[in-house]
Amino acid sequence: MLTSTFMIGFSILMTYALAIGACMAILQSEFLKKGYIWFYRILIALNVIGITVFIEKCFTVEKIRRENYFLIFASVSYVIFLVQLVWILAGSVKGRCNNQKMVPRETYDLKEEWLETEENIKICYTQKKNEEGFKGTIVFMHPDYYKSDLNGRVWYQNKRKKRLLGHIGKYDEISDFFVRAGYHTLRYDHSDIETQIPIQPVLQTINKVLKERNSGRVIVFCAGNINDFIGEIVEGLNPTELICIGITNRDTLNYINRLKERMPIFIGDFGDDPYCNV
Repeated sequence: MLTSTFMIGFSILMTYALAIGACMAILQSEFLKKGYIWFYRILIALNVIGITVFIEKCFTVEKIRRENYFLIFASVSYVIFLVQLVWILAGSVKGRCNNQKMVPRETYDLKEEWLETEENIKICYTQKKNEEGFKGTIVFMHPDYYKSDLNGRVWYQNKRKKRLLGHIGKYDEISDFFVRAGYHTLRYDHSDIETQIPIQPVLQTINKVLKERNSGRVIVFCAGNINDFIGEIVEGLNPTELICIGITNRDTLNYINRLKERMPIFIGDFGDDPYCNV
């Protein structure tokens, strides 16, 4: 009798412990929406209360009635556990946020300058704090021209909300890599401009900054549909080298191949760029 009572009590505690463990595992492994984070925290709190009530009853219920009490408590606990299991699994799917967890950047050895322009184009100019040599400046052009932010991510307006399009760039990571290799980098952001502006003012602004910084070699990094503006980019920035990733237009590819006679050009697919997915 003592053994059966102990086993029933142990199984009751295990149902609550499993529910708490599942909630904690999801909280640690998933990037959840704020409401679902509180949902799992509340479930954990309720299960802790359930364990506390059960243990308290173990010492207050009479020995004669204890086994009967355990059987009733076990039946209720099993039903609650099954319901919780459905809630936990459903919440882990519905509550998942599309955003990825961000790993903090290490910028202790970098110098980032934010330059405001008359056209409301934000420019970020990055270099090493203690430079040992200067190899040139890399200009990051956006995967798509309109509504792109500083990191190469493309946004569009939907019901007064900014939503992310296909490209997911991490130009800060690529920039940091090149800066530590001896380059300066220039990135820009015009995603907050309500009206679509032509590319010429953007190129003029970038060219002005490059001249002020005495940039030396100018290497332009193009990914995605911005390659379709390669003629304007070459004319406006007069680069010494080009990096062209993910060219989708045959005429653009032919034009870039003709430019190889004038300057070194690296041509690659989106698969060659681990930071740009379509």
